[in-house]
Amino acid sequence: MKKGQIIEGIVQRVDFPNKGIVESAEGICVVKNALPGQRVQCAINKVRKGKAEGRLLQVLEPSSLECGSLCPHFGSCGGCTYLSLPYEEQLRIKEAQVKKLLDSALGGQASNWKFEGIKASPICFGYRNKMEFSFGDEVKDGPLALGMHKRGSFYDIVSVTDCQIIDEDYRRILRCVKAYFVGLQEQGTTVSFYHRLRHVGYLRHLLVRKAAKTGEILIALVTTSQMPAGMERREAVTAVEGRLTVTDAKMARKQTAAAEEERQLAEAELLNGFRKQLLSLELAGKIVGILHVQNDAVADVVQSDETTILYGQDYFYEELLGLRFKVSAFSFFQTNSLGAEVLYETAREYIADLIGEKAAQTVFDLYSGTGTIAQLMAPVAKKVIGVEIVEEAVEAARNNAALNGLHNCEFIAGDVLKVIDELGETPDLIVLDLTQTEPNSVDICRSLHEAKIESPILLLIASEHQEEELSDIGLRIDSIQKPFSMKELLMRIKVGLWDTDISRGAGEEECLTFGRIAIYPGQALVTKDASPLDLTQREYELLLFFAKEPGKVFSREELLTGVWDYSYLGDTRNVDVTIRRLREKIEDIPSSPSIIATRRGHGYIFTG
Repeated sequence: MKKGQIIEGIVQRVDFPNKGIVESAEGICVVKNALPGQRVQCAINKVRKGKAEGRLLQVLEPSSLECGSLCPHFGSCGGCTYLSLPYEEQLRIKEAQVKKLLDSALGGQASNWKFEGIKASPICFGYRNKMEFSFGDEVKDGPLALGMHKRGSFYDIVSVTDCQIIDEDYRRILRCVKAYFVGLQEQGTTVSFYHRLRHVGYLRHLLVRKAAKTGEILIALVTTSQMPAGMERREAVTAVEGRLTVTDAKMARKQTAAAEEERQLAEAELLNGFRKQLLSLELAGKIVGILHVQNDAVADVVQSDETTILYGQDYFYEELLGLRFKVSAFSFFQTNSLGAEVLYETAREYIADLIGEKAAQTVFDLYSGTGTIAQLMAPVAKKVIGVEIVEEAVEAARNNAALNGLHNCEFIAGDVLKVIDELGETPDLIVLDLTQTEPNSVDICRSLHEAKIESPILLLIASEHQEEELSDIGLRIDSIQKPFSMKELLMRIKVGLWDTDISRGAGEEECLTFGRIAIYPGQALVTKDASPLDLTQREYELLLFFAKEPGKVFSREELLTGVWDYSYLGDTRNVDVTIRRLREKIEDIPSSPSIIATRRGHGYIFTG
């Protein structure tokens, strides 16, 4: 295969995240947006070490698993991938993907772990409690559209007025808002959508959130500050102001101020009409807040430079497992409320089983945000402590905890490193959420290591780059890269606490001995001449993988699959770099290795 080549093949399976594995006469190719069993045509974009990545051109034959979709927008809309499959088949695909991820993370343990399968959402249509719709056009210079991005397109928007993953209230709100702005355009008002290339325009997004349990609805119109009324006159005056006399310049500034006042009045009138249209709707739920959010950022994200309440309040309430949560427009909250109840109830059961009657385990939730996970763990844990640097989020978490009568759930505002140092308490598990822009995430983990924190740490990370940085620290770290499934998160929490119990009572655990090297799988500990070695998580996993089959030659590809779980395009240099670092720690003479030897043309062998 070569770049630019067109191939045809059958999709054998779909790996996470949305990577269809296509088998063709020319070889294996990875493409997105394909379903198992489809015969597809794709164009090769990249070829590396005999493996290829491609772009889906068309589906030549549907899969025998497909049963059609209830949604008229499926296929053109980029929001859903598996909607043409029966829900049971969707569950099977996702279950296989999650298990494969967990196999890679937990397969190196001394004791077997149990995969308990996938749990279905109580409802599979109309389940979303949050939607971010975009303004745009479906074709260049076409009429105004409001909906989701077209599949595979950054610019084109599909109006999804009959979307099936939202309920009828969402659809009525969507139709109402689109009709309102189309009507203004037909009346001659030059209100346009924000052009992502030219960075001009007014309308950006429509954010709608609806609580499944309370029925409360929060709506936010997101625009730029580029309200067009009066703009042309103001810009013309500003352009010539520098060439005017002092008297004329004063007059020009007055005209500019008048134009700005005109703009503000026109915008106020537009937003008032927007509010009235929404409040006139007949809905099953109740609108509790309508907001106007200004966002002049270049990036195509929903954020607030300034928020104005047009009606009601800037939050709504949702209930999960008998707890009540105050949710703002931009608060993180699971987007499937009923599904979240199933998952969080599972988390409670896991922790309750682990703690038993001793009720002695403490969990730290670092970078806890508004504390949703911490609060849902609190009823079955002795203590949950959330630490968050954003004071507004901590205040919201405290209010929610008080609202729910949770007295063993504590939230602290402050710098994470300082707070955990001042607490003087050793947790049984640390959940650490590291955002992609967090500047001191590696320093935090290093400080935990220097403080001799022995608690297992579950990392929620935003990129593979963070995982590589954190791999050299030496803590007992497990990580999940965002976006992750809640099922995976809960399983990792369960295993992390379970490993804590093992390590505290591991006097009679299994030990793998190879000469002067001893491996204690239960503690993730390796010693040489009875002295512990400071191995990273990846180095430990690689050594344990070798030790399970001493004397066997492994190719780099086999090591990538077994240790890194690279089932698609991987970089074999990762293997060479990790082995070089591992040799520096376990070999007497790293340049002349005797424990992990090289078999040129074949790979590596562990001789012990």
